[in-house]
Amino acid sequence: MKEICIIIVILVLIIGTAIWVQSYLNNTTEYLLKDLKILEKELISSKEDNNRGNIVKKGNEIRNKWNKIENGWAIIILHDELDMIETSLIKMSANIEYGTISDSIEELENLIFLVEHISDKEEFNLKNIF
Repeated sequence: MKEICIIIVILVLIIGTAIWVQSYLNNTTEYLLKDLKILEKELISSKEDNNRGNIVKKGNEIRNKWNKIENGWAIIILHDELDMIETSLIKMSANIEYGTISDSIEELENLIFLVEHISDKEEFNLKNIF
């Protein structure tokens, strides 16, 4: 009976941790994607009126948020995927700084895809199990 109780406690811990990790990933993904979508709208509007001041500031805010999120994700996610996000974020920021808005939008779309892909890949569903 003692062994069964230990097994049940271990299973509850594993399942509880998995639920918490999934919740953390979903919350941080939504938090980051919200700002990325706002930046996307601002990039598109600045392409028309050529005003970059607010975009540079927003890009720096996103980089700061990413640095906080990355510390938590590094425990859960493969570092290669985190490096791809970091690279994309740096390219996007550089494009914003140098005024190549079209390239910034392209890199931003890539960044949004990578963030969504990680969240989808780590989600608990049949597709990811098999």
